[in-house]
Amino acid sequence: PDSNRHHERLQMDTHFLCSDQRMDTELVDKLVLQLNRIYPQILTDKEAHRFRNLSVPTNVRLAELLKHLCGKGEEACEEFYRGLHLQAEDVYTGLPTRLLQRGLCLLNPTTPSISMWGPPLYSTISPCIS
Repeated sequence: PDSNRHHERLQMDTHFLCSDQRMDTELVDKLVLQLNRIYPQILTDKEAHRFRNLSVPTNVRLAELLKHLCGKGEEACEEFYRGLHLQAEDVYTGLPTRLLQRGLCLLNPTTPSISMWGPPLYSTISPCIS
């Protein structure tokens, strides 16, 4: 359950991230470079080059990057969130899953978990855990 927390969160946050104007070319590029330089096992040079290809629209590259990271597993998703928090804290704190967690913590700090939005996001997150 908790072992897939970042992976599930990234699946839930993908639409928001891909439609947020703050996720511009410069920010996506910074995130790709950070993942590639610090975690080459998550994002190889070849993969980083693909996600930095300016002939492809930024929102398409971002969607492909997020799909790629989800395919890589929990650690890759966790490192994406870490990078986003460092590079764009305003985007990070506005993520739907972060807002939901904060709201649940304020409403009921003892709630163990909550089922999310139903199909196609059959996810369960544990609130109040960062």
